[in-house]
Amino acid sequence: MTALDFHSDVSQPLQYAARLVRKATQLKQPLVLLCPEPQLDALEEAIASLDKGTLVPMGRQGAASAVIDRSLVLVAQSAHAVPARGWLVNLPQDWPDGFEAFEKVIEVIATDEAAVQAGRQRWAQYKAKGYPLAHRKTPANA
Repeated sequence: MTALDFHSDVSQPLQYAARLVRKATQLKQPLVLLCPEPQLDALEEAIASLDKGTLVPMGRQGAASAVIDRSLVLVAQSAHAVPARGWLVNLPQDWPDGFEAFEKVIEVIATDEAAVQAGRQRWAQYKAKGYPLAHRKTPANA
């Protein structure tokens, strides 16, 4: 069964996601990042700026299958749009359809009220479905 981790009080979600990418890369853990289209370039910049000398094998939804197959990290708008693998990081405030195919989902909850309320709704939905839930409040400036 998919494990669910909620990381709340995240003041800079894209930079936080970049740190999750770094952790996954160090562990050689496949990861899919769900990110809204308008934030894709900023997310990739955050990832690149974190480890300037390190190349992260990363592909985007819609890339050639050879790129997707070789990429440890995939960035997509929908979990259905890419092959399920390892961890799923959910940056949008939406329910991540298709999350069940992943071993672990990390819900990144920003500090604004809309994100907090959407996160609480998703927590309740996962709980009602019987998924194991964990919560981690991030330190200030995370």
